[in-house]
Amino acid sequence: MTQRPPMLDPYYLIGVSLDTSADDILAAYARAISQRPRDAAAIHQAQEDLRQPYKRLAVDMLLALPTTSETEIEQLVNEHAELPPLVSDELAVVLAVGPDPAVGPDPAVDVPPPSLVFRDDLDDEPIVIPELDP
Repeated sequence: MTQRPPMLDPYYLIGVSLDTSADDILAAYARAISQRPRDAAAIHQAQEDLRQPYKRLAVDMLLALPTTSETEIEQLVNEHAELPPLVSDELAVVLAVGPDPAVGPDPAVDVPPPSLVFRDDLDDEPIVIPELDP
């Protein structure tokens, strides 16, 4: 598994440990803002997430998840998944170069041209909903 970038870890961003109290987070927040004013927005968001218990629990759960790189994901897919091809090879050739002009149009693909059809069974009465219309 790959290492999580430190800027995504709010504990690292503020400079506190996992068991720090909310009051200590506020003091560390003030220190972090004074040391790195460019990161003020990210530091503010980090302290908001760590000072509220339900958000802190969500952050802790997200940080506990393993992170994987794209190559690791691709390797797992190659090892464990058999993905069917999206289109057949013949259809891919037809889509790429078009039908063979010597053979003519493909008889297996019989798609009628789109046409506009009016239905006589529909009336032209407007739909009125008393709760919505004044």
